[in-house]
Amino acid sequence: MTKENIRSILQTMREFQDVHITQVFTKGETDWLHVKCKTGTSTLELTYLQTEAVHYYESVDAAAEVIDQAVTTVSAP
Repeated sequence: MTKENIRSILQTMREFQDVHITQVFTKGETDWLHVKCKTGTSTLELTYLQTEAVHYYESVDAAAEVIDQAVTTVSAP
């Protein structure tokens, strides 16, 4: 998935912020991130499933960059 595809998904989530949409991004075959738009806001909430760390982004571009890096970076064995 390209960064532009990710950006498009995130923008759609923001447009429908009053609908509960959660997007799962995988790394290999492992679910890696849950992303949702906080209801009634344009804030994107990213939850790393491995650590349960939660980060918030107001910028679609910044969130897309973080997601792209998270799912394309090769982890050490």
